[in-house]
Amino acid sequence: MFRQWIRSIARSCMQGIKHKAIPIGSTIVVVLLLVFVLGKVELGDNEITADSLDNMEEMLAERSFQKEPLAAPIVNYGDQVWHLVAEQVDTTLWIDYATGQIMIDREQHNEKWLSNPVSSSLKEETAKGLWLESLKSPFVFYYLVKNDVNVKVSNTVEFPLEMTWTALTDGIGVLYDIPSLGFKFYIEYVLENGQFVAHIPEYGIAESGDNQLVSIELLPFFGAGDEEANGSILVPDGPGGLIHLKKSSKTRKPYSYPVYDHDASISGADRVNRSNRDGIAYPVFGMATEEKGFIAVIEKGEARANIVAGTSGMRNSYNFVYASFSLRYPYMKPKGLGRTESSYEKNIAAEPRTIRYLWSDSEREGYSALAETFRNYLIEHVGMQRITANDASPKLYFNIAIGSTEKTSLGNKYVSATTFTQAERMVQGLLDTGISNMEVGLSGWQNGGYLSKAPKRLPIPGKSGGKADFDKFQSFLADKGIELRLDDTLYFAADRSGTGFQSRTEAVKGIDGLTVKGKANEYSRYFISPQVVEQKYVNKAMNDYAALTVKRVGIEDGGSGLHSDYSSKHWMLRGEVLASRKRVLENISKQTESLTVTGAGMFALPYADHIFQMPMSSNYDLIIDEQVPFYPMALHGLVSYSSIPGNWRDDPIIEFLRDLEYGAAPNYFVTEAPPDVLQNTYYNGLYSSEFEILLPQILEEYQAYQAVQQEVMDQYIVHHRRLAADVYETEYENGKKVWVNYSDKPFRLLGELVEPYSYKVTGGDNEKKS
Repeated sequence: MFRQWIRSIARSCMQGIKHKAIPIGSTIVVVLLLVFVLGKVELGDNEITADSLDNMEEMLAERSFQKEPLAAPIVNYGDQVWHLVAEQVDTTLWIDYATGQIMIDREQHNEKWLSNPVSSSLKEETAKGLWLESLKSPFVFYYLVKNDVNVKVSNTVEFPLEMTWTALTDGIGVLYDIPSLGFKFYIEYVLENGQFVAHIPEYGIAESGDNQLVSIELLPFFGAGDEEANGSILVPDGPGGLIHLKKSSKTRKPYSYPVYDHDASISGADRVNRSNRDGIAYPVFGMATEEKGFIAVIEKGEARANIVAGTSGMRNSYNFVYASFSLRYPYMKPKGLGRTESSYEKNIAAEPRTIRYLWSDSEREGYSALAETFRNYLIEHVGMQRITANDASPKLYFNIAIGSTEKTSLGNKYVSATTFTQAERMVQGLLDTGISNMEVGLSGWQNGGYLSKAPKRLPIPGKSGGKADFDKFQSFLADKGIELRLDDTLYFAADRSGTGFQSRTEAVKGIDGLTVKGKANEYSRYFISPQVVEQKYVNKAMNDYAALTVKRVGIEDGGSGLHSDYSSKHWMLRGEVLASRKRVLENISKQTESLTVTGAGMFALPYADHIFQMPMSSNYDLIIDEQVPFYPMALHGLVSYSSIPGNWRDDPIIEFLRDLEYGAAPNYFVTEAPPDVLQNTYYNGLYSSEFEILLPQILEEYQAYQAVQQEVMDQYIVHHRRLAADVYETEYENGKKVWVNYSDKPFRLLGELVEPYSYKVTGGDNEKKS
């Protein structure tokens, strides 16, 4: 608390100089005193930090370290000597004091999990030099030598290593010291309820001297299978990706992507538009062989982590999957006159980094077992609970666009997509077909329409019918027992005046000092500072919802888009942005009856009642061998979810069938007006939205959703498998099974027939087919 108070004073002083509110002479005296207290001032990063070594020494001051092994039983395994450090029921934790490596022994399950391949298995290893040394190291780190921007890689073997340790409750803390480089790493290894946790505290990494750390790969060869192993690596690509353990791969490039997608603040203002990938939504990875399996969840530090995986032959003879934590982000530093140079953040991001390893003890095999393990984790550690299905039929998420604004030579012009009177006729049309279980979401209901004057939401546009027709529509829905939801954005602002948003002081600034702007269908928009959203705009939004007496809210940018803010006034690194987002979602969830989010970021799960745009397809990386519904399997029965709206699909047949296979709820986004009238607005990405044209599709597809999901909305998906090429089976805990045939040929099994590009429901009380 003292250090945070000192830093707060320092930032205030710097702001005082900037705005000439404090005499510069007085401020210099104060800053010099702060330098004496804290260590050093990093004005170039707009942040004041103490020396990392001082922080570490202060953190560890009350701990007792020793060089001699702690007194404990010893075993020999793999030509190494292991010392017992913790024991819980049937799980024991061991350390090799000579190398700092870790072993977990689950004796009753006949399983041993090792941080590294043991010495006996490395005798035939063909890799040399760095990659052989890394196989023996509990972590690998990347660093910069003074005045050099070329990153070097090393480990605990390449340079002389000094180790000391301290006893912990159910574990051990190890201090790895590499004096020749000036680096120290303090890592805790503990057992918690039979699970293994590796933890680097907030100040567990320290530097002294001129070398600078860039990243650390923690336990990169944990559970690594050699070239003879059979099984798969699980990576969080889309709904789930499998990399089969093998001797060779179609690519030499490992899988390596950031959790929660790229940070738009790091590489300049256009960063958000560079990638067409679906970002990683859940910080989970794992491995399953014929004998055993594990998943690992990054519990802390995930916002600055990459998940990395590769196969035998890429680096050495071992398959691998692990988390790499960024300590300093690289970026292009402006040098004036349009010139830039490669640079890195000045300071290590001070935050804890934690990975929890959970064993797959399911009766199932492969990724079905891993999904069950993750579901149990969400229940036990995240606090999620099984949902209750109040209706036998699936809920239709019926989303209506109300309007937006078009830029013209004469100024901004409101364009109506749907009036509230027309929206009422749409809903009545659905009711007339027999669809009654639905939730109606309104987009673009705000002043000026979608994203047009955000965050200035009220009054409701008169051309949509205004407040009077909105109230009538709300009463109509209430009389029919239909729920109304207002969809909104919190973290985007329109690139125009008259919104109440101050881009100079409230927009996110990138690490290069430039304002970060993205595009929404070719229209520019600002990213609002997360701190401004939390402290100012979320309360304003809640007041606007309350004024409309709406208690169900959808946050369209709630489940994705975590961007650091490097502005001096609202400084927030990505880990702090993640914490802020959780607080905002929790705040909204407490004040509403229901909260939906767009984007399936795991951080939103404890607060969301429904998820839109659940990842349903992979990114088609060469290293991925098979797409599997790992994430949907873990979530089904805990929270409902939808993919993209049914009228947005690129491949209408395949993506519709995948919804049925993965247990997604029906979801459509419609307008009364033809979409071409919206092509010069923020809705210019719509190509098929006219309700009158879409109604037959909605009705036909809803009947299929009903056949598949009836009686299973609250059921867990317990098993998934491939029955044949392009034919898959999804099994629910009540015995209901869904067969989906993506091929152009009929599929027959056990006397049952599934037509090409179709589905069939088996098991349970009834059997239905398309």
